Amino acid sequence: LASILYPYDNDACRLIDGWLDELAQKHCIHRYEVEGSSYIEIINWLKHQKIDRPTTSRLPAYSEKLASPREPSRTLDADLGPVPRTSIKDSGADAPRAVKKDRRRATQYPEGFLPDGKIATSAGLSRAEAERELLKFRNHALERGRTCVDWERAWHNWCLKACEFMGRKPPEGKPDMPAIPGEFAVRMFKETSRWNIAYGPEPGKPGCRAPKELLEKYGYSKPEAA
Repeated sequence: LASILYPYDNDACRLIDGWLDELAQKHCIHRYEVEGSSYIEIINWLKHQKIDRPTTSRLPAYSEKLASPREPSRTLDADLGPVPRTSIKDSGADAPRAVKKDRRRATQYPEGFLPDGKIATSAGLSRAEAERELLKFRNHALERGRTCVDWERAWHNWCLKACEFMGRKPPEGKPDMPAIPGEFAVRMFKETSRWNIAYGPEPGKPGCRAPKELLEKYGYSKPEAA
């Protein structure tokens, strides 16, 4: 939750639990847990928000029984972005919907992680901006010791938030551009031998799309004679 609301604030994940407790003490929200997952219900939501076409909630409803004393909240260790919820087909007008828990294990930032280059461009970032944001994304995850279930999804959320921070909307109706590897991708391949297939042929192979100067810099091709 901290990373979604405050992606560039390193102190948010440490402070947000206290902020939520303050809201609960002021009777603005209810905090409760179901099968190990934490939830928040905003009190008086319908009093202040008009819902034209309300639907049955997919989340488990709050009750006093569920609001038993909570364990101290964990440091943000599940995801850097929203946790995906599985939609359950409604069997009736008022039938409750279950939430399927993701059983995949969260992992630390993968060494040499290179996300699909189209993720950043589809969010609205240029290649240079994507290179810079990926470095910030990597440093943020390593500095805070973050773990994540789906790093590709977390990177996508990061790109979307970066564009929102810059006041930019994702492009609409633009065709996907071919992913062009930059220096970060070539350097990581040199150090780890890991290459994202979205970039096409890897350095040293025919058809590699990396700029010629980068291939020369990292020893994958010889400089042309003057």
